[in-house]
Amino acid sequence: MTSRTSQLVPSEPRRVVVAGDWHGNTPWAQKVIRQAATALAAEDRRIIVQLGDFGIWPGRAGRNYLSQLDATLAATTSELWFVDGNHEDFRQLARLRPGPDGREQVAGRIWHLPRGYRWTWHGRTWLALGGGVSLDKAGRHRRRPRRRHGDHECQPVRSSTGSGAGSDVYGHRPG
Repeated sequence: MTSRTSQLVPSEPRRVVVAGDWHGNTPWAQKVIRQAATALAAEDRRIIVQLGDFGIWPGRAGRNYLSQLDATLAATTSELWFVDGNHEDFRQLARLRPGPDGREQVAGRIWHLPRGYRWTWHGRTWLALGGGVSLDKAGRHRRRPRRRHGDHECQPVRSSTGSGAGSDVYGHRPG
C-alpha cells in the first residue's frame, strides 16, 4: 500500500457530517443526505464523510443505489466521501483508479477514500482507514454467508500509517 497525502482537496470545510453503516439502504441514506444538506446549508461545500458499510453492492441493486444517491447528492449540492467497511463489494472497489487528488470517484458526487489516503484540512492531516474483519465471521454457517458480497480482511494498520499517523482518523469499526 502506498501512502499519500493530498494537498489538492480544495476549499476546506468548517463542518462536515459524519455517518456510517448504511448497508445500501436507499431511503435511509437519502434521508441522511437531505438532513446533512440542511445542517450544512452555510457551507461552501456540503461534505458527508461516511465511515463504512456504505453499500457498494454488486449487480443492478448496487448500481441503482449509487444512481439514486448521486441524484440526491446533486439535488442538495452535496458530496459524499466514504471509507470502505467490512461489508462492501471489494472486487468493484479494486477496479477504481485514483484521481489527481487520490480519491476514487464512484459516481458524480460519490468518492471512495482508499485505505491509507491522507488529506489536509485546517493544518491537520486526516487518514482514511477501512473496516476490519467481521467479529461474527467465525460463527457463520459456511453454506449461508451473512453477506453475499463477502467480508474483507483488513491489512494491518501499520501498512496505512507507515509514513506517520494522521492527526485525525476516519475509519470503520465492524459491528
